Amino acid sequence: MTQPALMLFGLGPVQDFIASARTTRDLLTGSTILAHLAEEAHAAACKQPGVQPYYPIPKAETDGFPNKFSLMLDDEKQAKTVAGVAQNAALKEWKRIADGVRRHLQTRMALQSGWDELWDVQIDNLLEFYWACVPVASSEDKKVREAQEQANILLDARKRLRDFKPYLGDQREKDTIDGALEQMGPVTGDNRLFWKELQERLDSSGSFVRLSPNERLSAVNLTKRFAFHVFPALVPDTTSHIRSTSDIATAYWKDHLQKLVGENSEVRKAWEEYRQALEPFLQAIKEPGGRIDKVDDVDGSFFYVEGLEPSEAQLENLNSKEIKTKARQAQDKLKALLKLTDLPSPSRYYSVLFLDGDKMGEVVSGKRTKKGQEARHPKEISADLEKYTSEVRRIVKEHIGLVIYTGGDDGLILLPNQTALACALELQRAWKLPETSVSMGLVVAHHKHPLRRVLEAGRAAEHTAKDEFDRDALAIQILKRSGETLQAGSNWKQHDTDNQLLEVFKILEDLRNYFQREWLSLKMPYRLRQEVQLIIPDQEDEDTEDSKKLKEMLGAEFKRIYKRQSNTPDAEPEAKEKVGILGDQLFKLAKIGNFDNFTNLLLVSAFLARSSDER
Repeated sequence: MTQPALMLFGLGPVQDFIASARTTRDLLTGSTILAHLAEEAHAAACKQPGVQPYYPIPKAETDGFPNKFSLMLDDEKQAKTVAGVAQNAALKEWKRIADGVRRHLQTRMALQSGWDELWDVQIDNLLEFYWACVPVASSEDKKVREAQEQANILLDARKRLRDFKPYLGDQREKDTIDGALEQMGPVTGDNRLFWKELQERLDSSGSFVRLSPNERLSAVNLTKRFAFHVFPALVPDTTSHIRSTSDIATAYWKDHLQKLVGENSEVRKAWEEYRQALEPFLQAIKEPGGRIDKVDDVDGSFFYVEGLEPSEAQLENLNSKEIKTKARQAQDKLKALLKLTDLPSPSRYYSVLFLDGDKMGEVVSGKRTKKGQEARHPKEISADLEKYTSEVRRIVKEHIGLVIYTGGDDGLILLPNQTALACALELQRAWKLPETSVSMGLVVAHHKHPLRRVLEAGRAAEHTAKDEFDRDALAIQILKRSGETLQAGSNWKQHDTDNQLLEVFKILEDLRNYFQREWLSLKMPYRLRQEVQLIIPDQEDEDTEDSKKLKEMLGAEFKRIYKRQSNTPDAEPEAKEKVGILGDQLFKLAKIGNFDNFTNLLLVSAFLARSSDER
């Protein structure tokens, strides 16, 4: 007699694999490969007789597949076989991608034999697989959901049991990105010489994929770095140029420059002169890319004057005299363009947004429902998340951002600072599941800050939104170049003292906009912090009369400083009214919650509005 069952299958490592990145190319590749492998595992399992997808239920063209999925089995005895089929499919595809990268490096770069001795060991031992199977008493939806909930508990318990694999490496130096695995290279001899030669060959080949000086990678990170180049079909709509963190940071500025080029003949002339000076410089340093026709064809790093400084490696390996001359010419033309535009200088900071649906396990298992409604079938939930995924891509594109990953109930997005709050707000408003909410973590960092650290901070901010603000919230971290960290957060909506609902981040986005339009001085939140920090207690007790009086006093002080820092021009009559309305909303916000956090939220808005004077 057969016993139907629900099987939950998971693939990893997730966070470590994605976060092991120095460039956006590494980040996008790691995320895409993981989703692709999970999709391959799911497809192979569903081809087995007696197996049906339960959650998610992918469409013909899946946009971001989750690393965990559940299946319905006609017989629980199939579980081990089905899990083996899914695991083998993922392993086979991972090997195919990695072997393709190895062949490319061996044949196109003419590498010496023995450089890849540890390749198979590292590739074969990367992936982790977990699965749990729970018998289903009947096909009734309620019983299946109970099995789903139990399978989630079992899978989480299994993942907490760490597998300790034997050490299979040797004594050579570790990968320079994450320090987890040994770098590739010859067993004997100077590894630094091997990597220097590989870097020079990549530079001279005109490849879009590069290695930075002193960068030495493992088989896993080499596969991530080159996978898009060798297998462009992994992401069909991605060009060979993947936007850098500098390009994300300057995206809003570049968009405005392009408009000026189209509208102003003097700016257009200055742009043409810079373009004509930039192209020979890029050729001299062997920067890959074709003809420059529009502003967006230029990576954001080349709109910083310091971005036109050749590296020591370029000066050492190429024609240093020619490079210095062309760099100086390009810098002069860029300075002239920047002076003529009257735009603020290009931002050197960008934003990374993490989003994650709250209590999704409970939603899928039917434990969490919309008030007064019955639990929905996972097929309906899956369809809503497919729609949300499409919405995410549309919204992010409108805000000049880059989607690294969106799997329906979670996502990772890069954005220019000027659009980050507005994008997060619109993504929250577009959330499709009535059973639950969505929480987000936003981290703002310098474009040269180590990407791995930025991702760690973003993930921590997401956890803060869920843990400290009890979900349905956005938490923000700003990693300043000076080393200082600014943290703030709030639930998306809060009730004021009159029980009126305030849309917190709509208020803060308006504030950022008014800072940017210079209707308000950027000094306002700094002045507020300076004047009130001595009277804010270390811990604010919400329930005491003294605390309520203190909040009234702090709110009144905010109102005074806000009025003094307003700068509404006579030429814009609506400005005074709008600034006044915003002041009233902020005053209401100041009187609820933690005032220190309120001040930090104002500082966040000011930081997102500023250009690049703070590096």
